[in-house]
Amino acid sequence: MNKTEMLTRGRELLDEVSLGDIDLELDRAKQRAGCYHVRERRITLSEYFVARNDWDLVRQTLLHEAAHALQPYDGHGEVWKAQCRNLGIPARRAATTASK
Repeated sequence: MNKTEMLTRGRELLDEVSLGDIDLELDRAKQRAGCYHVRERRITLSEYFVARNDWDLVRQTLLHEAAHALQPYDGHGEVWKAQCRNLGIPARRAATTASK
């Protein structure tokens, strides 16, 4: 998936789940697919991960991070897991950069 397409579709997805105020960016991480940065109210996805995976996996990873944005102080706890279910994704680690 190319960067421009991911950022466009990702922005639309965040808007759909009422996170229009969250910034979305790519980073150069190689050990993780995504991260929610609480203080900056920003989600980053690894450009390495995005370039090597299809929209379905990127979307699931973005929603995983969105669940953290919606429940920022629960880590991977029960409230976060319920938020994942509300977003329609499994409540587990979504992917690593080594996914493909």
